[in-house]
Amino acid sequence: MPPLAYPTPEPTDSPSSRDESTKRRLEDLHDATASEPPDPKRQKVSVQGGALCFPPSHYSGDRRPHAGSDREAINALAIIWNSQNRSQHEYNIWELNDYSIYRNGASHRHAYELCPLHLLKNEDGVNELLFDGILSIDGVQRPVRGVAFDCLAIEGYGNESDGVSACIQTTLGAKANVWYELGSPASQYKRYHDTFVWISQFTKYVVDFLEDSERPVTFSMFRRTFYPYLNQKHGSSSALKDWLEQHKSTDFGQAFCANLGFIIKECYSVNDQLLDEPIFGETDTKQLKAIRMEKTAYGKTVVTPFVYDLFHKMPFHGQMQVLSEVSIATLQKQESRRIELGLKPLNCRQTPAPEHSLQKKVIRRGDIVSIAAETQTQWRHSTGAHWYAYVQAIRSSKSGAQKLDVLWLYEPSDTTLGHGYYPYKNELFLSDNCSCGKDSIDVELVQTIVTVNWFITNPEESKDCFFVRQKFRTEPTLGAYDFVQLQRSDFQCGCNNIKTEMDKVKQDFAIGDTVLMYKLIDGKESLEPAVIRGFNRQTVTLQAFLRCHRDLGDKQAAPNQLSLTDDIFDVDPESVTRHCRVATFASLDDVRSPYDRDGAGDHWYVVNSSAPAWSFVDHKIDADSKLKGMGIFCGSGSFDRGLEEGGGLDFKWGVDWAERALHSYRANTDEPEKLSLFLGSVNDYLSKAIRDTENSRVATIGDVDVLAAGSPCPGFSVLQRDRTSVRSLRNCSLVASVCSYVDFYMPKYLVLENVIGMARNPGNAKDLNVFSQVLCCLVSMGYQVQQLLMDPGHYGSCQSRQRIFIIATAPGYKPPIPPPQTHSCKELETYCRAIGNASNGLPFGKRKYDVCPFVSLTAKEAFQDLPDIGDSHVQTCIAAPDHRTCRYESVRKRALISMIPRWPYGSGFIKAVKSGRMSQNAIDEYAWQNKNRAGENSKSWSRIFPNRLVGCLTTDIKPHDSFLGRTLHYDQHRTMTVMEARRVQGLPDNEVVLGTPSQQWYQIGNGVDRKVAFALGVQLAKAHRKN
Repeated sequence: MPPLAYPTPEPTDSPSSRDESTKRRLEDLHDATASEPPDPKRQKVSVQGGALCFPPSHYSGDRRPHAGSDREAINALAIIWNSQNRSQHEYNIWELNDYSIYRNGASHRHAYELCPLHLLKNEDGVNELLFDGILSIDGVQRPVRGVAFDCLAIEGYGNESDGVSACIQTTLGAKANVWYELGSPASQYKRYHDTFVWISQFTKYVVDFLEDSERPVTFSMFRRTFYPYLNQKHGSSSALKDWLEQHKSTDFGQAFCANLGFIIKECYSVNDQLLDEPIFGETDTKQLKAIRMEKTAYGKTVVTPFVYDLFHKMPFHGQMQVLSEVSIATLQKQESRRIELGLKPLNCRQTPAPEHSLQKKVIRRGDIVSIAAETQTQWRHSTGAHWYAYVQAIRSSKSGAQKLDVLWLYEPSDTTLGHGYYPYKNELFLSDNCSCGKDSIDVELVQTIVTVNWFITNPEESKDCFFVRQKFRTEPTLGAYDFVQLQRSDFQCGCNNIKTEMDKVKQDFAIGDTVLMYKLIDGKESLEPAVIRGFNRQTVTLQAFLRCHRDLGDKQAAPNQLSLTDDIFDVDPESVTRHCRVATFASLDDVRSPYDRDGAGDHWYVVNSSAPAWSFVDHKIDADSKLKGMGIFCGSGSFDRGLEEGGGLDFKWGVDWAERALHSYRANTDEPEKLSLFLGSVNDYLSKAIRDTENSRVATIGDVDVLAAGSPCPGFSVLQRDRTSVRSLRNCSLVASVCSYVDFYMPKYLVLENVIGMARNPGNAKDLNVFSQVLCCLVSMGYQVQQLLMDPGHYGSCQSRQRIFIIATAPGYKPPIPPPQTHSCKELETYCRAIGNASNGLPFGKRKYDVCPFVSLTAKEAFQDLPDIGDSHVQTCIAAPDHRTCRYESVRKRALISMIPRWPYGSGFIKAVKSGRMSQNAIDEYAWQNKNRAGENSKSWSRIFPNRLVGCLTTDIKPHDSFLGRTLHYDQHRTMTVMEARRVQGLPDNEVVLGTPSQQWYQIGNGVDRKVAFALGVQLAKAHRKN
């Protein structure tokens, strides 16, 4: 008997049968309150056959013939072998059939478990395996059991044939020069055998490819040319076609990395010189060589003097180190760049608030007046003693009293800068908040007229008076609590704007444009694509598209595939909301990015060989005209690539000190030699740039147009238990590093991502709010700044992972508009969060709930096309190489997982105990002493909901955790796989993540959701085109 600790749980109904009988009921109920399934008498139940994880010989009731030892079999079969003249044979090769291969008893948690053969001397600790089977010669058979072996030989390398064979050898067999050739496996071992056969065939092809190549083989070259090589060499082979059919994709980069250990072992056996090929230094995480590791010289966060002054009050100030030794040439470049972009001068000192006497003068239109601040209004949190206003108009009331129509000006503390330290006390911000008409102010309230300099970029030029260079917008409908460059048109409010909705539509759209319009679909408001065909006096004429999947019943069609109809109709102008892009492609094979992303970024397509019957301009930006990007804390590069895929920029530089992650970044680049990656600390990189150190991987001032930064979040995370530790404070201080990069390089755009915890007030100390201080820093430099709160579920991912994005835009450049939501999600509407509250008490950066063209993706929809790998015990998936788990669970944990009910959805260990579905052994071993795990709401060993979003992906999978334990597959008895984690984070299936499954998971969880990054990239590209 295998060391099974728990009885097999009762079978549960399969999802297909359950869905069939309860479909109508589930459509009307919310998952959280779903009751027990319908009456079992009316329910179809299917029992899924279990796959064995131990050889049959380890189960009681095994009725196969008595098996002998290796020695007994060799002695018996040697007589038959020697009875005939076989002198022509170099080796004594006997057949082995009906075999099972498994680990030995020294394998700790996995003793005697079945094991695929390619793990021998490939996986740590697997230096010897055992087999049961039947040895045979000339029809004479001898069953054997528990035979140890440690040698595997693959035959077929270098042959023109595309076939391979495998032989194993025992210690005793080596003395007799006997090899056992693998024939047919035992039925229960077939799933392990099939993967080994495919991988051994793949390895033969790889070795042949390396040997046939006439030039050094790089990873990018392998991904491009390996498939054509196979077709050229074995194109007529039916065996190759069958082999290719199992993998589907023509890109074998992921398969290469997933099976790299076995490939390296075989290369070493066949021709160890093959291991000198560059491809191994690019992909083998045990000996990565493609990017040189830089020496670390700084233990603290390197910052510029200006940034240090801005953050010196933060709790992490002791973790910052000022670097001020700058060469004259660098200073000149900095000053020139600041003048070019209209930013504050390099050594601009802080300025005090101007003093003004309280005396009245004759008030004229265009004056700036001050009045006493009112402390009993919603602005009671404002710290200023005076309020300032721009006089738009002066009117006389019927009583003869003079009234002022004004636009208010805000001090820094009245904006989202809040209580952060702001160096220019004489700076005001023109707002879009007016007091006009019946709300106009009485002239008697005016204390004095103050002097203001407009459009000033150097605060020191206005030492004795106020200056204004930006407008602070507070338009919640636009998602705007942001700072934008001051324009001449900003001196008049919109109260007297008499434009009708029809006027606005005609201004924003043209005949032939493809747009999204509001429409009721099955009683729910949705956005539907249409073509503008005309403008009437009070209506807009549209031509409708139909969705191929939803409206035409084509279940294979993507959700954003359309068909143009003959339906022409009129709508109110309010029904037209925004542009969308509809492209045409001759066939489905021609659909290219970004139209292959299921509607992300408002991209739709029609399959038609003729030209589109609507206005379509390919806004593709030439490579030479694209913005040049730098990613810091870039990790494996998903954030950078998502922004890049928006079409407006190319990343040229990347900085991170995570070796595996940065090599993953490089592995997904078509031309890695054109990418400058710095494997080291952001502190060392910035110091080299400041000191003008010669280094080809370090950008110079003026090179970087876009800076992308996903600064480390553990210091701000709600999961951080000790926020005062040195490590936590150092992580927090790295936002000052981001600001220092901006201060030094002065990019045109900055995109900074972090957790919402960055906007928290530590100990309710508002002046220690890091988010506010970052805004203070960027705005004081002169940047236009906006902040966004974005959820992946609203942009096409199946994840709930709310993040803050701070976007800064240099003066003179168009700020990107907030990405419109494309996917509605009821689940995210259950609670509402905001980044913070302004001085008037109103929340800003509030989560939006827009009407969308699509419904958010669920876990089941995201995973449903992946192969069913059951308990994932084989740990190899041919069709999707990353479809493997990070945790190779013991038999006890596998038994525990199998007892977690699949129904009701989202069940976990605690629910299983309450429903009597858990074994007593598992209950006795559970960590009941941990109050959180024992709590009623514990998520420990819980299944994800198939029809909901997946929770926030972290850098480690912890199914036992009370808060993060909802990681079990909703139907299969296992934890989530790396491939499923990729789907959750929106990574394309073809991309490569280097390392072991746990190392891959860390890189994936440490990244920014790809579809959110893409949505931001689309808006960056639009802003760049406007520039």
